[in-house]
Amino acid sequence: MRWITRPGWPGNLLAMAAGAITTLALAPFDLWPLALLAVGLFYAGLRELSPRQALGRGWCFGFGLFGAGTSWIYVSIHNFGGASVLLAGLLMLLFIAAIAWFFALPAWLWARWLRRNEAPLADALAFAALWLGQEAFRGWFLTGFPW
Repeated sequence: MRWITRPGWPGNLLAMAAGAITTLALAPFDLWPLALLAVGLFYAGLRELSPRQALGRGWCFGFGLFGAGTSWIYVSIHNFGGASVLLAGLLMLLFIAAIAWFFALPAWLWARWLRRNEAPLADALAFAALWLGQEAFRGWFLTGFPW
């Protein structure tokens, strides 16, 4: 299981999958223990990464989360906006890629300035505080997206 903490595509794919399964913790599925598992996997995957690698891993988590949780955007753009299948898909991918940065930046901040591997509890609390901060900012900046 050491590959989870190493840089590279296996850990990034796991982060993307962890983001995607996070959506199952929300309504209408309400499988809330999956949120704990997903965030735990994401956190474990950041432990040994450089700030730049953590930025990429955070983006992968966000892309998985919003990619799995915002399929309704495609429906809105295509069915109600009248856009072609290709354009609706492209716009949705661009949107997801942009909002995935909401998870990339806290991962980078944590790896760059807050992570101190000799204090695991402090590391976890700092990670949780950054997570809370990005959620609060996203709730204010995007008025609580996804509505």
